[in-house]
Amino acid sequence: MSDSRSSFEDYIDNFDRTAHGAGSQKGKDRFSALDINKMFKARGDLSKAEGAQMVLDYADKAGAEGSSMGGGSKRELDQLRGYLNDNSKEETTEENPELVTSPKVAHAKARLSQWKDDVLSGHTGEELFGKSGGNDAAKSFLERYKIKLGKQDEDGNYFNPSQSE
Repeated sequence: MSDSRSSFEDYIDNFDRTAHGAGSQKGKDRFSALDINKMFKARGDLSKAEGAQMVLDYADKAGAEGSSMGGGSKRELDQLRGYLNDNSKEETTEENPELVTSPKVAHAKARLSQWKDDVLSGHTGEELFGKSGGNDAAKSFLERYKIKLGKQDEDGNYFNPSQSE
């Protein structure tokens, strides 16, 4: 077990839910949004996903122990759940120094980039997609989008389009 994980587990085990945030002035057991944010930031070198999972596990335990949580707490916990669902990775490897992006991130970047180009182009929908949605594949959003997406490697990740040309 890493020192960061062990240290964070100790921090969590000794966390006082009555010390900060909503309810603290009254000594009430409440896992507030401030508590959640404070705990998550104390994760040290742990990844966002690993830290988020540990805070979420703690929140489940705190709820089972009778600790209350408000709307702010629920929003903070939802944000942490988002870190668990983000399977994106951007990494460089020694064999291939180009930026490699997961399919999820590459598709999102390509869609946004193509949408911005289309919106900012000043062209009308008919000019962009044709009268019936566009029978000309070269003019379709999908084809332009695929060009922005870039090349895919053997693992299903995408190379940065500016570096793969």
